[in-house]
Amino acid sequence: MKRIAILLDYLYIATYQQEVVEGAIAALPDGDTELYFFVGGPFYKDQFNPFVAANNVVYERITKDVFDGIIVCSAVTNYLDLEEASRALERYRGIPIVFIGNAPKGYSRVQTDNRIGMGGVVRHFIADHGYRRIAFAAGKEGNTWAAERFAAYREELEAGGLPFDPALVVYGGFETEHGIEAVRVLLDERRVRFDALIACNDLVALGVKIELEKRGLTVPDDVALAGYDDTVEASCVIPTLTSVRPPYAVIAAKAFALLEELRAGLPPAVHYIPSVPVHRQSCGCLMRTADDSLLACRDASDQSPAAYYAAYKNDCLRKLEALVSPLGFDVRDSGCEACLDSIFKLLTEREENASLFVAVQKVVWMFLTHKMKVESCHDLFSRVRRFFSAICKTRSDMERLEEIFHKVRVSISDVQTIQNFQNLILNWKQTDQVSQVSQDLFGTVESTGLREAIYRSFPVFNIRDFLFVEFPVAGPRGKDGHAGDARVVAFIHAGTGEQHSEDVFFNPDRLFPDSTSAFSSRIRFVLPVTYGENSLGFVIFGKIEREKRFYDARSGGLMGSPYYEKIERLPPLYAPLTRELAKTFYINRLIMMRKSAEESLQQTAGNLEIRNQELEDFTRIASHDLKEPLRKIFFFNERLQSSLAGTISPAELKYSEGMQNAALRMKSLIDGLLVYSRVSTSGEPVVLVDLSALVADVLVDLEILLHETRGKVEVDALPKISADPLQMRELFQNLISNALKYHRDKVPPVVEIKAEAKEDYLEISVSDNGIGFEQQYEEKIFGLFQRLKAKSKSEGTGIGLTICKKIVEKHGGSIKAFGEPGRGATFVIRLPVRSV
Repeated sequence: MKRIAILLDYLYIATYQQEVVEGAIAALPDGDTELYFFVGGPFYKDQFNPFVAANNVVYERITKDVFDGIIVCSAVTNYLDLEEASRALERYRGIPIVFIGNAPKGYSRVQTDNRIGMGGVVRHFIADHGYRRIAFAAGKEGNTWAAERFAAYREELEAGGLPFDPALVVYGGFETEHGIEAVRVLLDERRVRFDALIACNDLVALGVKIELEKRGLTVPDDVALAGYDDTVEASCVIPTLTSVRPPYAVIAAKAFALLEELRAGLPPAVHYIPSVPVHRQSCGCLMRTADDSLLACRDASDQSPAAYYAAYKNDCLRKLEALVSPLGFDVRDSGCEACLDSIFKLLTEREENASLFVAVQKVVWMFLTHKMKVESCHDLFSRVRRFFSAICKTRSDMERLEEIFHKVRVSISDVQTIQNFQNLILNWKQTDQVSQVSQDLFGTVESTGLREAIYRSFPVFNIRDFLFVEFPVAGPRGKDGHAGDARVVAFIHAGTGEQHSEDVFFNPDRLFPDSTSAFSSRIRFVLPVTYGENSLGFVIFGKIEREKRFYDARSGGLMGSPYYEKIERLPPLYAPLTRELAKTFYINRLIMMRKSAEESLQQTAGNLEIRNQELEDFTRIASHDLKEPLRKIFFFNERLQSSLAGTISPAELKYSEGMQNAALRMKSLIDGLLVYSRVSTSGEPVVLVDLSALVADVLVDLEILLHETRGKVEVDALPKISADPLQMRELFQNLISNALKYHRDKVPPVVEIKAEAKEDYLEISVSDNGIGFEQQYEEKIFGLFQRLKAKSKSEGTGIGLTICKKIVEKHGGSIKAFGEPGRGATFVIRLPVRSV
């Protein structure tokens, strides 16, 4: 079994990549070859898509042990220079690689001969239309294929005797906006005159058309226009766009052959496939009619109409057969003979009937069933018209003939209208089904539900093979211990959803586990599942293999059969379905992460409750068991001093007093810790607190300290706030007592308390004229047991300001300290409005 990977940047209908896909599928060798289309975006440097790196992760699934060859669509490396592209491909060392399009040095490649196709268009502009001022939107400077197309432009100018004018050349990129910019540069910046413009590709040409029409210029009357690649958009605009068509099936077949040569040990090779100019209306060409060389023009015959028709009818049918036989159907079975008979009858008997309308539509539907464009019918009927012109001997006969073929053209137009409505209905049906699938997927909140929704929804699109793999995520996956493994989210094989009772995990270096390696289709599409910058995983769609079952034109009931074929067999919408999966899976993952976080939070809350209970137990121990030894120390020390009164020496008395002071400090520390723990673990109910009255009570408690220090406290009018009254009392008592204690020698302390209401908070400041502190120690003074002064110079445990900070934070606010040595300190408290 050989596996070949083809790297694409995008997978959208009506794009160059879609043409590559169809060409590769058509050229896929028979046998055991499997084809994987990896759609991971351009390598790394797409300036228009900042999330491209997330898509690129899917390319890491291509490994030497899984794949036997790689074909790279050059659009994948368009945003890199050749050296960067070569470095990006180092990951595939050991795997044969062939490029479709431009390639770094040392790689095999097959590409269209840009010079032949582009040269043909430029030559057509000069020789057939007489354009003399031809501008060129040259694409990205340094890109090889863009340079080749530009070189063909210059060569054909020289061959046509026209001078090269650098002012008519604009470099840029390969997107529509670059065409818009090219017109702006030519008309606004350089102010040059030109009667035609050729773009490096169709997207740029469409941008040129948009900007020209915005400025009131008409294509092709004012400016003729052409592109390259012959994308679907080129034939879907008015006027239709002249372009160059690469033969994608031939290119893909050659790419497969080059891979086999590399596997056989042959050196890298380069092959050029001629591209073909497609002349349409944008260059000034009208729709082409019959080729005179295929059906020689006759003058009006001398024979009677009946004799002429009988003599030359088979001759006409043989020439029509030469036109339609390559399509795979017989001219007599296609409705052509019925058309000839109907036209002859209308021309000679002049009787109106519906036979011609039915015959014409039969021919048109036969073209459609063989995937030919309706426009091809015009060429056939132009040949028929030339045949019947020989019967017309009078002006009246010619007028009758023109009237008949006007009805033929109207009939063809009717079929085109019907086809457009069919496509519109098909698009509605597809959109409705994608919306329904999106709604079904989005309703899931866990991976098992997502899997069931996929199994329930995807059969609508006839998807028989499907695999959804989740990339490894950081962290453990749980009890199963599958961290770092890839996980199968959903797997559909041969149209049946194989549901797993448990998730399947496998080595992330593999494309899929052994249990899901069998697909019914040899053609598969690998797309990344991404959301923004998040690489979530990838999906593999198997191409729907189906036999064409068009109605036989001879069996009747032909009208509308292509429509019913489309409705019955809707094509899989790989990209839209992947986007819906990505959106659902990302939200699914967020929900699961949230649920996991909530469970963890509940467990943490339970543990915290246990710790709080342990802390309360400690508080009780500290308040009772630790204080009891201290009381005995005080008691026995006093008894000892009393019993030894009059006999104790001064030194012994000093030791006794030192022990008493140490016990007092120990008591202060225990009391401080008790207050701190109560602030951290509990509190009184929040009530309306009058701060002015509360501070007045605090000053009463500090009356002795005020007297000893000869201090003064000045208090402005303070508001009422919603707070814990005991904690507010503790806050102000600590701040005021600190301001009084830490005063300068021989300078009575002065404390000022002010409050100011701001837009969304209340600001309270407590300032003093004390010893102050260095501002660099602001954080340190709020730390537990942190004191900036030695015990011998000032009292305190180093807990008071820690308690203040804890109280303010519990009320949703903040506290800051500002100080200057010898000039005092200010403590600023900010409480949110909701606390006021």
